[in-house]
Amino acid sequence: MEKLRNQARNVGGDVLSHLGNHEFMNAIGLVIEATYSKLTVEICRYVYQSEIATFGSVEARQEMISTGLIGRAWAQNYTTTSRLPLHPSLGPPNTDYPSKDATAAQSPLSHAAISFLHGGLAPTYPQLTPFPSAINSLSSSLLHKLQSQSPYPPPYPPNPYPGLPGDSTAEEIRFYGTDGPLWYRGWALEDEDVVCAAVDDVLERTGTRRMVMGHTPDFEVGSNVRPRGLNLEAETTG
Repeated sequence: MEKLRNQARNVGGDVLSHLGNHEFMNAIGLVIEATYSKLTVEICRYVYQSEIATFGSVEARQEMISTGLIGRAWAQNYTTTSRLPLHPSLGPPNTDYPSKDATAAQSPLSHAAISFLHGGLAPTYPQLTPFPSAINSLSSSLLHKLQSQSPYPPPYPPNPYPGLPGDSTAEEIRFYGTDGPLWYRGWALEDEDVVCAAVDDVLERTGTRRMVMGHTPDFEVGSNVRPRGLNLEAETTG
């Protein structure tokens, strides 16, 4: 991913990469190996022994995702969500909405942008705005606390589940919660009428025309576009 990022920047482009629930679960110290099937869906806390072997040990893997190359890449180059403007007048990727520029806020192009993230933007989530910096600031601060723990919690299992750091704020705990951007599945699982009634408000608050998400597997279809094409779930089984 970092090679691709450098290649893109060398020709005037960029790569927007995102942290999902799995990255944070790994940062917490979860190394559960679980099954994932159509009939029985376990919580996605799996790390295969073959992967651990590529690092040499569980401890070496934990070091790599905390202070090593992978952990540093997460901290420096990844966010939890992105706002991608579709017109140059809106600024570069991840320019906040609402804009501090009153003229831009009233522009007919103010919502000409798409949001991307792994989980979802819940209507009930209190840190939607300014978007995306409110979410990404919490993502950065919580990841820093997880990666800075000393000593680093021993992996679960076989040790007790470590949970979030003791100094996590209420906002950081909510960020990692079920209606936070890492875990929220409502757009994929709620009835169509519920989704249609809620989506426009979230798009309005985040200055976007469409949300692109993943996280919730769809074993029948590769992708699922919901009401009026406003909410698009890029879903996979992996």
